[in-house]
Amino acid sequence: MKKIFSILPLVFLVACDPGLTLPEETQPGIAGTIVFQGPWPPADSLHDLRVIASPIFPIDTTKTNLMFLVLQGIIQVYPALGESGLPYDVSAIDYEFRLPRGEYKYVAVFQQYASSLVAWRPVGVYTAGKAGFTPVAIRIDGNEMLRGISINVDFRNLPPLPF
Repeated sequence: MKKIFSILPLVFLVACDPGLTLPEETQPGIAGTIVFQGPWPPADSLHDLRVIASPIFPIDTTKTNLMFLVLQGIIQVYPALGESGLPYDVSAIDYEFRLPRGEYKYVAVFQQYASSLVAWRPVGVYTAGKAGFTPVAIRIDGNEMLRGISINVDFRNLPPLPF
């Protein structure tokens, strides 16, 4: 009988292997299409390309470094750091960006234009289809994947820096 009670906790641990994480299909986030217009920058000024979601806007870089906010997990990045960035020389790509619940005041595509870790600039901002570069906030409350969060990138007409 003692053997059964000593094995029982092990059975529960194995049965609960995924723990409290949500199944991938129910994890919250945003999804849409990134459309690229204009000629792509030369290879020497296109080191990386990623989507960011920031709960802060405008971002005050006089008080903190943008990369510090990324490394602290305050600004979310897709694809995640350590993974390959978005593909180059395409006319459009679909994306799915898993995000924690919360409000994101600034969602944009950023380009690393030099090898320096601080050489990043926005090349497209989520504006909900409105003209201009005024960002539109996104709120994720439940476990839903918000679809239709599309971003236009026009390499001939770049948005202003958010800081």
